[in-house]
Amino acid sequence: MKNNYAAIAFFLILSAVQARAGEKTNFVFFLSDDQLKADYGCYGLPVDLTPTVGRLAHEGLVFDKMFAAEAICAPSRTALLTGLYPIRNGLFVQHASARSGTQTIYDALTPLDYDVSRVGKVHVKPDSVFRWSTPIRPTKKKLPADDIDAYFSSHADKPFCLFIMSHYPHRP
Repeated sequence: MKNNYAAIAFFLILSAVQARAGEKTNFVFFLSDDQLKADYGCYGLPVDLTPTVGRLAHEGLVFDKMFAAEAICAPSRTALLTGLYPIRNGLFVQHASARSGTQTIYDALTPLDYDVSRVGKVHVKPDSVFRWSTPIRPTKKKLPADDIDAYFSSHADKPFCLFIMSHYPHRP
């Protein structure tokens, strides 16, 4: 299958633009389902119920014009991980599998010496496509904050791309 990194190239370009002398930019993605822009103080919610997210937004990069490639959680997640619309990567309905040989952000960043890891919900398959350098133990109860802190400490000298994915989608 042809390598199609069109959307993933955005991350690489951003890394090159933001990189300081000889350093690579680290990426941390917080993924959750069923949330709107209006749910956050950093996007204008009058009552700031998300002060930590607000601080991260103030110190980091905020996207004002984004969209979901699919209105279903797993297909939307695969679009971010592969850089392809779900209909192109094969996982366009819930509980389906991506096509064998589909390239992911792991395939784009590990040759550049990045650790590409995740913690929390994955809910995408197959494992042969969606690989991770360091899959942090999954839990259905809560995100393992101690493991996330340990990950950051152990990767202080290596560039990383970490996906933190909530197990609490589809809740009020």
